[in-house]
Amino acid sequence: MAAMTEFDRFSLEADGDRHEQRFWKLLAADFPAYQLFWRMYVVPLTNRVDFSIDRSDRRWIRMRPAVSDRYLRMAMDHYSVFYFVGRATEQPKRSSMPKMCCIFWIRLATTSSIF
Repeated sequence: MAAMTEFDRFSLEADGDRHEQRFWKLLAADFPAYQLFWRMYVVPLTNRVDFSIDRSDRRWIRMRPAVSDRYLRMAMDHYSVFYFVGRATEQPKRSSMPKMCCIFWIRLATTSSIF
């Protein structure tokens, strides 16, 4: 079993932005490692670790100013994949079949073209 870290108290359900909270409900069972990665590599890059910023402040979920471009890119790519997989997963519940298929494949293709 992995050692507990100070970031284990963060969860997508409680501490993610609105898209992370929404899509986590859809993707958690199929992508449980997403939250582990998010806790370990994304949370430390954000203002969530700055206790002088209240969680109700919009800056709380934003990247800290000192984050290098390399890590910012990693976090944004990670977020983009999660977002577009979430949208593609959600789509069948929101559209008619022909439209749904087209939108699903466009969103899935967008996810794969990020890298």
